[in-house]
Amino acid sequence: MKKAFSILLILIVAQFLATELFSQKHAFVSDIRIIGNQHTKDAIIIRELPFRKGDFIEMESLEQLFRIGRDNLLNLSLFNFVFVTYIADASDLDNEHFNIEVVIRVDERWYYWPKLNFSLDEHNINTWIRDPDWSKFTAEAGISFNNLFGRNQNLKALYTMGFRRGFIFSYKNIILDREGKHSLDLSLLQEFSRHLNIGISDNSPESFRSDSLFLIKRYSSSVSYQFRPGIRFRNRFTFSYEYADLAPEVFVKNPDYWGGDEHRRSILSFIYNATIDHRDNRQYPLDGYLLFCQMKGSSNSRFNMQYGQIKGEFHYYKELAKRINLNARVQVGTSAKSKEAYIFDRAIGYNEVNMRGFEYYVADGQHYVTFSPTFLYNIMPQASFIIKPLRKFPSFNKVHAALYTKCFVDIGYASHKYASVQNEMSNKLLLSGGIGLDLVAYYDITLSFEYSLNNFGKHGLFVAFKKPMF
Repeated sequence: MKKAFSILLILIVAQFLATELFSQKHAFVSDIRIIGNQHTKDAIIIRELPFRKGDFIEMESLEQLFRIGRDNLLNLSLFNFVFVTYIADASDLDNEHFNIEVVIRVDERWYYWPKLNFSLDEHNINTWIRDPDWSKFTAEAGISFNNLFGRNQNLKALYTMGFRRGFIFSYKNIILDREGKHSLDLSLLQEFSRHLNIGISDNSPESFRSDSLFLIKRYSSSVSYQFRPGIRFRNRFTFSYEYADLAPEVFVKNPDYWGGDEHRRSILSFIYNATIDHRDNRQYPLDGYLLFCQMKGSSNSRFNMQYGQIKGEFHYYKELAKRINLNARVQVGTSAKSKEAYIFDRAIGYNEVNMRGFEYYVADGQHYVTFSPTFLYNIMPQASFIIKPLRKFPSFNKVHAALYTKCFVDIGYASHKYASVQNEMSNKLLLSGGIGLDLVAYYDITLSFEYSLNNFGKHGLFVAFKKPMF
């Protein structure tokens, strides 16, 4: 009995020592081999990795570093699939340090897209579904080059026709150094629109439309400089200039539309963004967090109208149990202006500051806060399958998809110093809740179906295509 116990004790100690010795081993990255990047440059992929050729890596942290590298590469939105593994040199396995070759395989997306889009001059798609008007459609035709020259640059040129006319040109992520820490974005825009939201009516944007003239003519240009000292930390400085010509009819409808009675105005703006992004996935995060802060200041060329805003967001994602996840978002913003103007009082319901259950409505104000917790259950884990009719198109034939159900609560408040009787949702607590279904697929496609009810007794089923944030 004693002999058996001694043998068992020796085996336990040996196993412990073997584990300790293995955990203390270091892998030397002798090479990084990339497979499948027929278009993307190696440097674009390597700079997203948390390790480099020639690094010593503790074996116990190798799997985590590979996962981070895979997440970083997927978040570029250049690849449908990314696989990271290694090949060890068998002759070195008994040494304290041994060589590994890191192997990265990517499945590239399609990068050149002819553009023929139809957009709505509406608050969102759900407001149009409630009151369809086909004349509010605008067609956009042009081309978009993603991952231009294999350097993750984006070039877009569009011509717009219909209710809005003009053109859009942008050239983004122009890398200025070998490490990819410094980059530029350039954009030009011309827009003539027959439609304009000029105020608030019954808690919704009041739409003003003209069939005979353009209500606003805008010309704008911007230059953005981005400094990225770390893979997950970005600073962006944007300078923009806009010239706008407003039709006299707009002032008849709302004399306080933009804080003055001049029909023509030049606006100079400066925006600073800071983003710390530790999410596992930009498209549909399930783990990690994101912190975003923005400071904006603008003035007209006469310097008699100024506007400033500070806003921030915090997103948190956590796995609670197998297939069950929690995500929560907090958004806050505060602003100041030198003149009363409708366009400077947009709070909840504009751009990215939205509350589910209030898709048809807005709450104007100078200050706002929202809190949006959501519980997710993964009905169908991510699965990959081949579309046989597309087998000759490798960028499209391999599809991945996942399905989630969710329940959520949204809480918000917008403080308005000059609240209108037409916007009773300002200066009141806003509450909503509901359930939904999310389909998450390749090419950053997320289709969301949500049924929600708010504390004003409004409810409905809402549909949205959601794009990656930040």
